[in-house]
Amino acid sequence: MSHYTRFRLPLGAVLLGLVASIACGRKEESAAAVAPAVSAAQVTVVSQSGASAQAPAPHVLVQADSLVSAGTPGHVVAAGGDPGLTYKWYVDDGKIEGSAEGNSILWTAGGIGYTHIYCAGTNEAGAKTVAMATVKVVEAPSIARFDALPPAVVPGGGTSLGWDVKGATKLILEPGGQDVTAHQGPGLAVQPKETTIYTLTATNEAGTVVTKDLTVRVVPPPAVARFEATGRVAAGQPLTLVGEFTGGRAEIKKGDAVIATSNQSPIQVQDTLKDGDVYTLVVTGDTGAVATATRSFNLQK
Repeated sequence: MSHYTRFRLPLGAVLLGLVASIACGRKEESAAAVAPAVSAAQVTVVSQSGASAQAPAPHVLVQADSLVSAGTPGHVVAAGGDPGLTYKWYVDDGKIEGSAEGNSILWTAGGIGYTHIYCAGTNEAGAKTVAMATVKVVEAPSIARFDALPPAVVPGGGTSLGWDVKGATKLILEPGGQDVTAHQGPGLAVQPKETTIYTLTATNEAGTVVTKDLTVRVVPPPAVARFEATGRVAAGQPLTLVGEFTGGRAEIKKGDAVIATSNQSPIQVQDTLKDGDVYTLVVTGDTGAVATATRSFNLQK
């Protein structure tokens, strides 16, 4: 299972600062009125219209994340400015979720590159200012493969973890919080003491996180406890073969032919005995390990 996590700015707190900055004096307008957060997008005023000496152009400020991941939803953009403004929004690459009007919107990022988010603030006199936030859109992290070879081991055995990851700047492997970002090679060797769930977490520069889980099972080795024949041991007579086993799937072979299979112990089969018959009980574990026992019959005529 995998999922995305996104880290958002405290937009409400930032916008309170924006409005307070405007109230302190119109001489300190535009970006100079605010000390933006490190992760705030660059904002520029792209147009003003309908202004007059009696009704100057309104002040519009926009707060958006400067960096988001392609295709990810739920990004918040908010506006602040003069009291009484109405706002309309437009995104040139991506999609606005829900209404395109109001003090804030949610939007889904489009493709990799730069997206411009426009906010038009209009006052009661009809004067309008359009501000634009520029947002960098980067590749979202993805984990195409996270596996173990072999997927199961016997106690004391080891396996190799491998993965294919794109768009990530950091990789963390749990348990243990191991940073495997710089790991090179066909796989990472691990030796779990018990059945273990490994979690690979990939993070990109925008802070988007995706995870994937993998279970490596520690299983008992295959073993044969008993393999016996019951009945009259004589040519042409029916014979019952019984095998008790643990740690795998069993089959009974007569020569090279499989005559019985079972996932549960005991396994048994009836057969007509011939001189020289050889029967083999083969138990194969989840790791591919094998345990065998053989019974052969050389009958006197």
